[in-house]
Amino acid sequence: MEIKNLEDFLGRIEKVNKAYSELKWEEFLKKNIDNIRYTPWQDGFSKNSLSFNDKASIASSFGLPSEESFSKHIENADSRICTLHSSALLPLLLFYQINPSNKLYVRIEDKLIAFDDVRFEVPNKVFHPSFPSKIDVALISHSQQTIFYLESKFTEYLTGSSSEKIAEAYTDTFRELEIELNSQRIEGSLEGCPIIYGEGIKQFVAHFVGVCKGGTPRNEVEIYIKKGYKIYLGEIVYKFNSKEATERYESYANLYSNIVNILTKKLASSEKTGKGTAVEVQAFQEIIRNARDFEILPQLLTYQDLLKDNEEFKLAETIKSFYKFK
Repeated sequence: MEIKNLEDFLGRIEKVNKAYSELKWEEFLKKNIDNIRYTPWQDGFSKNSLSFNDKASIASSFGLPSEESFSKHIENADSRICTLHSSALLPLLLFYQINPSNKLYVRIEDKLIAFDDVRFEVPNKVFHPSFPSKIDVALISHSQQTIFYLESKFTEYLTGSSSEKIAEAYTDTFRELEIELNSQRIEGSLEGCPIIYGEGIKQFVAHFVGVCKGGTPRNEVEIYIKKGYKIYLGEIVYKFNSKEATERYESYANLYSNIVNILTKKLASSEKTGKGTAVEVQAFQEIIRNARDFEILPQLLTYQDLLKDNEEFKLAETIKSFYKFK
């Protein structure tokens, strides 16, 4: 759907989505208005969100039409990656140029690891074979034989979400983890997190299960894991600057650390017995018993801190400008 009044849209959206207000996308939108439309939603369009017309429009808007490496990675991406504030688009634009000549360095457990390869939207098995978890990024270091699975978050954690619907699907698994979801808050093991991004909890637990169980046949990373590459799991977040955004980041960072503490204890526990009899709980217990070896990063990473440690990393100026990376 064509955008007929950009100023009207921006006046409305800045109250709804922090990305538009803090990142000041007005000039980018004006310059690339022919590549952008309202986001398709159900049988129509959402006037609270903008998307690129298609994947080719993403490359064109950022001046990447001849980038073979970008085309290769975006080809199989979900169509939702076209949303301007997509948390999957962010890592794709930042990391697609990782290669042996353009390494990304990440410090893990006081060890600096040079990643020279990357995959996106990597599928792992969860509870149902038809519904794998697709983690946003897998950073690969062939020289240090390491896989780093990363889930990406952009604006999602700023708004929180009701946990009730999520609890319906994951109640038994969360009970097994001693996590009690209750509408807008989490009780028990996860105190001190006043703003809850419930979907983020569900996604990270799903990715945890996925890494425990291993990849689907379409997971291109499995070949390296079978060769003995060490596996890490973590989450990376875009950090906004406003006072409210900072408070919500700190709340989500606390929530993440608490969840990781619970999951890590489960992995290390020799007594892997559950409290329920539901199929999901039994399946989860079996997953823990047979989990492959991997470690979870205890704290969130931020895109800003990661790029501070990679000043020589090649990144297009259009992408730096869009996300306000210095």
